[in-house]
Amino acid sequence: MARSEKQLGPGEHLNSCPKCQYFEIAVGELHEVVFLHCRNESCGHVSCIHCHCSLSTSVDGEIDADAMEEVMVHQTHAALAKYKKIWDKAAEDAQARPCPNPACTVRGRKDDGCTHMTCDGCGLLWCYFCGKPISECDQASDGEVAEWAMEGQAANMQPEYRHNLNWFTNGRRCPMYLTEIHEADPSWPEDDDQCLDKYHRLLARRLLRDALLRIGEENMLDFVESYGEAVVTGTGIETNLLRTDPGSIESWIDTPERRRTLPAPPPLPPPMPPPLTPAMEAVQPRQAAANRRELTHPVANIVVQDITVPGQVRCGCIVS
Repeated sequence: MARSEKQLGPGEHLNSCPKCQYFEIAVGELHEVVFLHCRNESCGHVSCIHCHCSLSTSVDGEIDADAMEEVMVHQTHAALAKYKKIWDKAAEDAQARPCPNPACTVRGRKDDGCTHMTCDGCGLLWCYFCGKPISECDQASDGEVAEWAMEGQAANMQPEYRHNLNWFTNGRRCPMYLTEIHEADPSWPEDDDQCLDKYHRLLARRLLRDALLRIGEENMLDFVESYGEAVVTGTGIETNLLRTDPGSIESWIDTPERRRTLPAPPPLPPPMPPPLTPAMEAVQPRQAAANRRELTHPVANIVVQDITVPGQVRCGCIVS
């Protein structure tokens, strides 16, 4: 399934059954796709693709008032899906750093080694602390390297080490080891595991606050009301901390010299527009176009029926 996610086309979404290993690719905007009908004959489960909850009734054919109320709850989930996507990504990125290559989907959490990361997927060299490719990181000039070399060090220095040089005094540079930070800023622990925990807690505050600002306060209230408070409490970050700016990553190492050289903070993102109101006619399942043709879909590599109507399944398969 991971291979399929990497090869999704525009407007395609990979959805999986919460009860078995079946998954399928749906075509359309997030708010147009609401339910997953598992085609595994031994399962047949119907669930909401946004909250993954089971439906207590079928959404095929006529449904009564109680069933309509349940369906409309999930229609609201669909209307708020774009906010959930932003929030979930922020929470995931806070726990495991993603490779900064936009074409790569590899993510992970560093061990007790240095902050120089080489992606197992694409081979990109990047800095774990600031999260940037080394090619985009601030690096020591030849003059700085030459001055450093006069102190008995080798003059030939690779880019990743140039990014670490003089990090004590340069707010655009990052330490090679998290355990070094305590020497410059005593608020950081000396133990590597404790340093990593502190770093990821700060990262969670930064990324989730950015997500909150992007979603907007009013939209966030609707999102939490629909999906439940667990979407916030499950991150382990208290709500009051989300409203407090933790500063930029570079500012987390606080020394007088670094403060003078910190890069300017990025502009605040404008809040997103309010969600679409779930349409009553969208409750009834969309009917597929009459003209269907068979094709081999490049993602799942199986012969399927092509359904061109947005919001419908394009292909599906069962993972063995």
